[in-house]
Amino acid sequence: MIINLIFFASAKQAAGIAEKTFDISSIDDLRNQLTNLGGAKLVKIIEVSSVLSQGEKINIFDINQLKNDQTLEILPPFAGG
Repeated sequence: MIINLIFFASAKQAAGIAEKTFDISSIDDLRNQLTNLGGAKLVKIIEVSSVLSQGEKINIFDINQLKNDQTLEILPPFAGG
């Protein structure tokens, strides 16, 4: 399954890039590829982020919510006031 991730804010900083396409076979595979890209820090950021697919929030770590050739936006929580 091919998914394209667009990283914003701290996720972009942890990944070191703004966008990346992944070819995954399972959620464990996705976690491993994310760890290889940005370490455990990136995975932790994604775990607390809003992940949007065409404007709708999904759980990136639920294989049933992922579709082939899907683009996901990774929006970490914002701080400040």
